[in-house]
Amino acid sequence: VHEHAAPREQRADVQHRFVSVTADSKIDALVRELRDDERGLTLVFVRTKRGADRLVKRLRTQDIEVLAMHGDKSQAQREKALARFGSGSVDTLIATDVASRGLDVDDITHVINFDAPADRDAYIHRVGRTARAGKRGVGVTFVAPDQAHDIGRIASSLSLHGEFAQSGLSTGSPANGRSSNGRSSNRRSSNGRSSNGRSSNGHAASGRSYSASPSSARRRRR
Repeated sequence: VHEHAAPREQRADVQHRFVSVTADSKIDALVRELRDDERGLTLVFVRTKRGADRLVKRLRTQDIEVLAMHGDKSQAQREKALARFGSGSVDTLIATDVASRGLDVDDITHVINFDAPADRDAYIHRVGRTARAGKRGVGVTFVAPDQAHDIGRIASSLSLHGEFAQSGLSTGSPANGRSSNGRSSNRRSSNGRSSNGRSSNGHAASGRSYSASPSSARRRRR
């Protein structure tokens, strides 16, 4: 486990999936992902420290052992969590964007955006945690209906149109005229006020590669 290497902006072997969820179905969708026998070390991103702790408690009620890493944890707690995660004794780490900076674990097979990334750079930074050292990885993003417009734009900017289309979400106008990745909309989707769409965990993407520059994105299907 290394804490100082920044993620590279290009990943050639990442399979991208976008999963339609509602506030009520989000936890169940995550549990299904975490019970996938094919996954290895998994990094789950949330927006807030409180959200990380709350998610740990909810997953433990489902008999899924996870750890949280965020700014309210002491240095000793963070180092212990990283050591257990890196060794595989606990295979799921819940983290905020800030707490994950500098985290470099080569064996992460899955990155799950439980809370959608705020923008394109955040998406690259998060999903760039997988597919290290020549290995393949999976990036899963949960998308509520009121987030579809902005997440669809992020996907398009990374030449992931087809992968996003498989979620069944429509990239219409932003909800209420504001960004669905802004504070207001993310809070709605995380705290239980979104009500449309359906849970889905079966939209496997085609495994395209992406890079920080859309014009240089290479497409490769498995």
